[in-house]
Amino acid sequence: MSTTSVTPEHTGVERPDPDEVFRIAEALVPTLAARAADAEQQRKLPDETVKDLEASGLLSVCNPRSAGGWGYGIRELGNVSRILAQGCASTAWVYHFFVIHQLQLLTMNEEGQQELLGGRKVSLAASTAGFHAAGSGTAIPVDGGWRLTGKWPFASGIMNSDWVYVVTWEPQAEGDPRIIGLVLKVDEVDVEDMWHFSGLKATGSNTLSCEDLFVPARREWLPPITPPVEGAPPRTQEEIADCPLDKVSQLRLSDIMLPSVSLGAAEAALALFKQKMHKRIIAFGGGPQIDHREAWSRFAEAFAYVRLARLMWDSNVDLLTEVIQSGGPAPLETAAILRLGGPRISRLARDAVLTIMDGAGSSVHHLSDPLQRIQRDIDVVKSHNYQHWDGASTQAGHALLGLDEPSWLLTF
Repeated sequence: MSTTSVTPEHTGVERPDPDEVFRIAEALVPTLAARAADAEQQRKLPDETVKDLEASGLLSVCNPRSAGGWGYGIRELGNVSRILAQGCASTAWVYHFFVIHQLQLLTMNEEGQQELLGGRKVSLAASTAGFHAAGSGTAIPVDGGWRLTGKWPFASGIMNSDWVYVVTWEPQAEGDPRIIGLVLKVDEVDVEDMWHFSGLKATGSNTLSCEDLFVPARREWLPPITPPVEGAPPRTQEEIADCPLDKVSQLRLSDIMLPSVSLGAAEAALALFKQKMHKRIIAFGGGPQIDHREAWSRFAEAFAYVRLARLMWDSNVDLLTEVIQSGGPAPLETAAILRLGGPRISRLARDAVLTIMDGAGSSVHHLSDPLQRIQRDIDVVKSHNYQHWDGASTQAGHALLGLDEPSWLLTF
């Protein structure tokens, strides 16, 4: 497999150590927070934010070291996303998809990679979850490529992207159709402006469609949506050291990355609540809130929720890191634990923010207050199908009880 990546633009540091990576992310948080309201109004990331992410080098955090990337794994990517979410949850959401899609680029041939990069350091590409929910579209083979017709929802980041990855069906002369991944130019597809949601507004997770669109053969990619081939050799330690997340199941990455946004947003809410408690004067003669014992208790409760969420998230990061270092897929019980963790972490983050909102006064519901935005963002993350508790808990419980035929979501 040919790989193409970039040498990150960073202030004289070719490959910063993990602490420096996190400091780079932390330095962006105040700027992201200041832009969060504007991002919501635009319903996409401000162009300046995308430029900042590119210039910081953070989009290359997981690219192969052999090709000039930083070559880091789930711990670094997850924590950068968590930190960025402290400034803007939508930015963190789009950011981690942009990074993961750099890994999808690695499955393309050299010509396709160069086209997507277009002479830039990284490609900006969205993807959709449509196929995972229900098979979408048809790619008819023609000379030099395919003619594609279909519709795909929830393409997070498409309003800031040049490209979009889709998964579709290719009919076969005999037998079932083949699953195939194709990359489309955003300016060649129809983008339906449907993302009028209460939270994660700036992700611009719109629907795209096309009809009889020619897609050249160089734009095929290999979607990781089937379980690993039984008996396939594990990745070597050299491959893992070069690019830890290459060939890692995107479902297992989602077990860490989706709740990283909820967790980071809840951490920001807790910090804002602490600041507010030291300043707030309660109306009708209530005096300073910081003098109220019940306020101390409420802060402690919110703190406990965030701490529990962080402990569970850190534990799952450790667990997935061990799986990646082993070079093989996650054992069924491990996959069940990871699957269970994401929705629980987002629920704990939600509970922390609910506790905060109940004790922060009516002013926090003003649209200028970041706490109300954080609450809406976490609610939308928590409602994501892959973050929904009912599905995750039944799938994980079924597997942990040792029952037959585990959910396909746990076999990656």
